[in-house]
Amino acid sequence: VVATLGTALTEEQARLLQKAYFEDMPHTEISAVTGLPLGTIKSRLSRGRELLLKRLKIFGITPEKTDI
Repeated sequence: VVATLGTALTEEQARLLQKAYFEDMPHTEISAVTGLPLGTIKSRLSRGRELLLKRLKIFGITPEKTDI
């Protein structure tokens, strides 16, 4: 499941999600580090989360079952 989820994301989506959720980096800091506008960071993180949730549902995992 984890390998399939990882391949669902683009390299950029994975990098941004890593910074936001595993490194606890604020969106403003991600923007400063990457040089991308804050709105772009927010929209790309949102799309990445949506894609991961869709992939989880394929495996029968829903936010209610995983406490996401």
